[in-house]
Amino acid sequence: MPVLWIDDGVQTGAANMARDHALWRGCEEGQLTAPVIRVYQWKPAAVSIGHHQSTEQLDFDALRRDKVSVVRRPTGGGAVLHDEELTFAVAAPLLRGERRETAKQAYAVVSDALVATLRSFGVDAKCRSDGRAQAQVCFSSTLGHEITVGGRKLVGSALRRGRRSFLIHGSILLGDGHCRLLEYLKEPGVDAATLRARCVDLGSLGVQPGRRDLAAALANALTASRGGKAVPLVGLPACTEPELALAKSPRVDF
Repeated sequence: MPVLWIDDGVQTGAANMARDHALWRGCEEGQLTAPVIRVYQWKPAAVSIGHHQSTEQLDFDALRRDKVSVVRRPTGGGAVLHDEELTFAVAAPLLRGERRETAKQAYAVVSDALVATLRSFGVDAKCRSDGRAQAQVCFSSTLGHEITVGGRKLVGSALRRGRRSFLIHGSILLGDGHCRLLEYLKEPGVDAATLRARCVDLGSLGVQPGRRDLAAALANALTASRGGKAVPLVGLPACTEPELALAKSPRVDF
């Protein structure tokens, strides 16, 4: 079975989340039978919050002032300001039969593939947890199967499991633009200096992979455990109005 991949360019926050939800729905409903990797970026920058995360800590006045929109991810995890990053989504049916897997096992497989991908670009990436509890700011703590370099978090990721498939989101930092999230939270629970000390970005490491290169490399790495070959995907499942509405549910109107 192939591993499909696509460089999906630059989209708005709502479009990005709706597209990822459509991919996951395609796997859930059996329309997509192979893993799909979508790599993309955000324009303009936007804040995303986890599927079950409250909006109570968001400073909507500051968000309106700076014209930063807020969208809801289909996956869990803490808040992220998507700016200066490469974002990826992996949607795939869970393996059945003799190779049956849980969503957590699939998460570990994708994380290992991401480590291999980053190492192919010369980055000394590792999977680790820092033992901190889940925080409202995604990049202020490192949970299991998240990616670090030198003990500092490089990739924030989140998982959502369905009845027959899973969706994983990941943000690979290219710069420190994500730190501006603290300006849009009433009580961030971490200061900017601490947040910067806990994170590292590819720009500071002198590595700047393109979307297409990252998508193809991650797909090739995933074939090592899933089998098959990496194949470029042409076109995506169409988003539905409910998917767009869900993505926009916490949106700030200007």
